[in-house]
Amino acid sequence: MNEQVRATMHQIEQEEVGVDTFVTSIEELAAQEGEARGEARGEARGLIKGQTTLVLRQITRRFGAPSADVQQRVEALSSEALLTLGEALFDFERMDEVEAWLQGKDEG
Repeated sequence: MNEQVRATMHQIEQEEVGVDTFVTSIEELAAQEGEARGEARGEARGLIKGQTTLVLRQITRRFGAPSADVQQRVEALSSEALLTLGEALFDFERMDEVEAWLQGKDEG
């Protein structure tokens, strides 16, 4: 094999290694990005689960065990709505006020 052919083959091999390294880097970045997104979703779910648990405990302590309907409606609330309900519970005196608040959320 002549020198020019060897040099060309060597150059091609080096380019392939560079491309493989580039592809591997992209794959690693994509994996890291996917992992970060998964962690963020998990953290958000954990936050909502904790908020839901706290609000249901507050309702139970103040008014007694909530009905299955109230529990399901609380579990369906967003994080922001759970925070708002948690604060509103300080002002409620009866379970029907909780139910009315939830009804307003269902309609709004």
